[in-house]
Amino acid sequence: MNRLISLLLITLSLPLFGQDFLDQHLGAYRGQLHLCFPNRPVDSVQFELILQATGKNGRWTNTVRYLGPDGSVGQVKDYDLIKDSVFNDDIHFILDEKDGIFITETRIGNTFYANYTVDGMFYIVSTTYNGNYIDYELSCYTSDDKRESSSEPDEENVIWKVDSFQLMTVQKGRLYKQKTE
Repeated sequence: MNRLISLLLITLSLPLFGQDFLDQHLGAYRGQLHLCFPNRPVDSVQFELILQATGKNGRWTNTVRYLGPDGSVGQVKDYDLIKDSVFNDDIHFILDEKDGIFITETRIGNTFYANYTVDGMFYIVSTTYNGNYIDYELSCYTSDDKRESSSEPDEENVIWKVDSFQLMTVQKGRLYKQKTE
């Protein structure tokens, strides 16, 4: 009897093992994106993220829309999020900006992480999927404003050089899943 129950549980859970993480979070999400700069008041804009399956295995569309105060659609950014074929797992992805730019994203738990540079600017992005909402954060640093320092020699007489960079901006938002009509 115990074997039968175990077999039944395994059989019922098989679809979950093969289900992609992103397929569990398809839909439209909407919220406020807060734009934070040092020594300036926080500004915000409504934005929306729409995650959809494409019908192709390992590929989703990721559309970001910035909305006006009246809800009108402003800037739209349309990306593809693709499983990285080098790894062929549910952890390594590529964000295709559809203009020749590809950004590596890595999923740890329910958070996607990306780090990249553009013209001397460092970007760190995290997107966390929490069931009915998504937390998004982008931090930007400039390589032009670097503070150099180094440690005292450690027990092995090694001196560690550390460079820190001035924060330029943080964009932060929580988007809530919209009900389907």
